[in-house]
Amino acid sequence: MARLLVAACLAMIVAGSIVDGSGVVAAARASDASTAIGLQACRLVSGQTLETFYPAMPGWVRGAPTSETDTQELVSRTTVDFERDTNGISVEIMDSCRNPDVLALIVEALKVFPPATRGTVQRHLTVNGFPAYEEWTAEAGNGELHVLVAGRFMVKVTAATTDLPTLENAARLIPMQKLAAFP
Repeated sequence: MARLLVAACLAMIVAGSIVDGSGVVAAARASDASTAIGLQACRLVSGQTLETFYPAMPGWVRGAPTSETDTQELVSRTTVDFERDTNGISVEIMDSCRNPDVLALIVEALKVFPPATRGTVQRHLTVNGFPAYEEWTAEAGNGELHVLVAGRFMVKVTAATTDLPTLENAARLIPMQKLAAFP
């Protein structure tokens, strides 16, 4: 099957055209074929396997995870909430299989911040050796931290808490180096 896909992609490049969803013939780009080949080569990590990367958070109560795996689109994700007193943290981990369409928003945010709202602090940083950006609104006591792991996995930690270090510490507890080790 993989050989068939590679052969078809190479044929598109050589022929210089592809048929789009409406049957219209369009010029093929080398990037179309390389994206298709790259996605085919990716071994998708299931949502249930991603659950093993949740942080250990002593003193917090972990809720039931929600996970999904889409083998057609080659994406998976898992989400779980943690609670302590009136504070809440949500952790989402997603495998994009390096699909540029799925990665587009985080890649752009790592280059240029999304529009800021009044009272929101935004900054780029590194979390566990990987590029990240965070948004924090002190007055509301909430924020988000987004990390791109190995150019493939997206980690999002959202917090409704009293301080920014709680959000940052939750993100740092995720074993991102182990996540990055997936082929």
